[in-house]
Amino acid sequence: MTVSTERELWNEAERIITNGRHVKGKSKTAIEAMNRLLREKLSTAVSDSISQDSPICKELWSYERLKLLGHEQTEKKPHSDVGPLIVVNVEGHNYLIDGRRRLRRDLEQRRSRDVIVITVPAKTHSGTNLGNNKYGGSSALY
Repeated sequence: MTVSTERELWNEAERIITNGRHVKGKSKTAIEAMNRLLREKLSTAVSDSISQDSPICKELWSYERLKLLGHEQTEKKPHSDVGPLIVVNVEGHNYLIDGRRRLRRDLEQRRSRDVIVITVPAKTHSGTNLGNNKYGGSSALY
C-alpha cells in the first residue's frame, strides 16, 4: 500500500463523492455534499464541519471493524466494488457517508476494505446526539 499525501486523499475522497452522484441540489461541491451527508447521519443539526483543513487518512479496516459501522439493508448492487469507504469521525464516533452498498457486500463476503477517515475537530460542531443515526444507531466508538 502506498502512502498518500493529504492532498491526494482529498482528491480521491472528492472524486468518490462526485462519482457517487452526491453533488446535487444545494451541494455544489464535494465538500458541501460531505457536510450534507454528515448532517443526514446525525440526529441534530451540525454546522459545516468538514473542510479541506480537516485531518484525513486512509486505513485498512478489518471485517470485524467494518461490522461496527452497521449498515442499511439494501439489495441494490454497488455502483462500483472498487475504492475505499468514506467515514467521518466525530469525537470517536464513526459515520459512514459513502459506500453503504460496498460495505454490505464486504460484510457478506467477510472481507476488509480501505477506508478514508476524515476527522472533525470537536470544536467545529455542537449539540450533536452522538451514537444515534438514522440507520439503527450503530455509529461505532473505537
